[in-house]
Amino acid sequence: MRTPIAAPFRRLARLLAGLLLAAPALAGGQITAETLDSPRLGRPLPYRLYTPGEGSGRLPVLYLFHGLRGDETDWPKDGGIAAILDAAIHAGEIPPLFAVMPGVGNSWYVDSEAFGPIATVLSDDLLPAIDTKLPTQACRTGRAVAGLSMGGLGAVLQGLRHPDRYGAIISLSGSLFDPVPPNADPAVLARFRMFGPVLGVPISVERYNAANPFLTLAALPTQGPRPDLWVAAGDDDYPMILVGSAKLHIEAQRAGLASEFRVIDGGHAWGTWRRGLFDALVWLGPRLKPCAD
Repeated sequence: MRTPIAAPFRRLARLLAGLLLAAPALAGGQITAETLDSPRLGRPLPYRLYTPGEGSGRLPVLYLFHGLRGDETDWPKDGGIAAILDAAIHAGEIPPLFAVMPGVGNSWYVDSEAFGPIATVLSDDLLPAIDTKLPTQACRTGRAVAGLSMGGLGAVLQGLRHPDRYGAIISLSGSLFDPVPPNADPAVLARFRMFGPVLGVPISVERYNAANPFLTLAALPTQGPRPDLWVAAGDDDYPMILVGSAKLHIEAQRAGLASEFRVIDGGHAWGTWRRGLFDALVWLGPRLKPCAD
């Protein structure tokens, strides 16, 4: 189904055009290549860092996760993230912020023998390193995590497992699939071969379910901080992804979380994600608040 281009994307296009005309007068953000030395991982973790061209004091941080077969250059190169963030900041949709884009290979953002303790490194090494390196709002209301496809799953897992660290989660075309029973037919598990060696060869049901977003949501404590969710997928996306995104939204609401769901015009592609991200940033802006003293 094809639908007219959404109003938020038209607004984004106008903002980007305005930025090009006003470029000499406006200070745009900068993207730099950085690395995290991680003894836990046993190798450096590369990431790209967006630093805004305006703003002072302690700023919030948006963590952006790439998809399968991607790396830390995807959001700057294919996603045009600097221009999108510049536009959203200049328009007042979001406050000036840092954006951190780690490169984790095809790790699916989980701890594994194949790629190392990626999930733990992101939560326990990268976050404190960024808060030490930069003047950040080092609290859950000053952090959000977002991702696309494989990274959408990673964002959901990180945000739900660490609700004390992230106040908001954004999933764009996230790989959000149902759990499987312990005695699942091998043919069922064969559908998830895109996980590669991360969950075992053949895939381990136990490891697959341990990294499942729906079971992770079900395990979220009923007391304490709870993140808000923004879930989106393209109307021409893979059926499993579109259905899984809608289901996560429904289950999140049933669990008492604030959740929004959007169907974007497009498929499993960067054009869809760029449109979806700006819409998500408009939603995110009011949720990024200074840390309470």
